Amino acid sequence: WRHVAATIIAFTINYIGFAAYPTRITRAPIPEGSSIWLWALETVRVLVAPHTCLPSLHITNCGLAVLALRGTRWGPWSLLWSLAIATSTLTTDQHLFLDLPAGVVPPIIGYGLVWLLVPARAAPAGDSPRD
Repeated sequence: WRHVAATIIAFTINYIGFAAYPTRITRAPIPEGSSIWLWALETVRVLVAPHTCLPSLHITNCGLAVLALRGTRWGPWSLLWSLAIATSTLTTDQHLFLDLPAGVVPPIIGYGLVWLLVPARAAPAGDSPRD
């Protein structure tokens, strides 16, 4: 449940940031054409309003996943996937570059607070991977 607590803290920080410092991004026009990629970009832009950019909730979610999976075989893959998401948010005009590092801060604070304030539960006897 520590991950859930860290997520709640991180999301709370994001939404406080959205309320305290409302931002809006100006998007470049979508080029003319009929490709499925242009249709997908237009659909994303219709569904996702161009505000609440700072900090990036996309990157906050990625940071939470990376921190949750660190030390596992999925950790490096989650980091690579996060870099792909970061790139896509920039190339589709979802965020400016500054929004990305700002999105990393809430999960670090969330996990930091949880690890400082909530003691880890001891594994029951026989639950160790070595048993």
